Amino acid sequence: MFVCSVKTTRRTLAIGLCCLVAFLVLTATVIWWPDSAGTVETVAAATTQEHLTFLRSIGCEAAAEPMAIEEILIPDTPDEAFETYNALQQQAGFDLSDYHGKRVKKWSYMATCGDTPAVANLYIYRDVLVGGDLTDPNTGEQRALTTATQEE
Repeated sequence: MFVCSVKTTRRTLAIGLCCLVAFLVLTATVIWWPDSAGTVETVAAATTQEHLTFLRSIGCEAAAEPMAIEEILIPDTPDEAFETYNALQQQAGFDLSDYHGKRVKKWSYMATCGDTPAVANLYIYRDVLVGGDLTDPNTGEQRALTTATQEE
């Protein structure tokens, strides 16, 4: 049997305990701190007015009422189509991979972004904008929810 005894003072014990707590706090901060590089700020989207305010902030004017509201299930396991669409989301600072298996509401508005007509699709989860796109109503081509004047 091996026995180890350590003689210490209260001061040494307090310093060691403070160092341990500081290390644990620093480690927890690094692990759980959100990586905000390339992400958009949280956009409240509980009301139609908040949706329209967001669309105006990116240079789009939209109809006061949505053309459609649908419930969409983000797939549990991503496929190639999801990965391609999520790459579009990431251009605007969103990431739908955080919502695998979740149901989101898709609000679609007829909009004009710059001089271009578009269908603005906003994906809302628990009253927060989590993604979306601008779709050309004639060709179906989708682009990221970035400012209407920004070059792709």
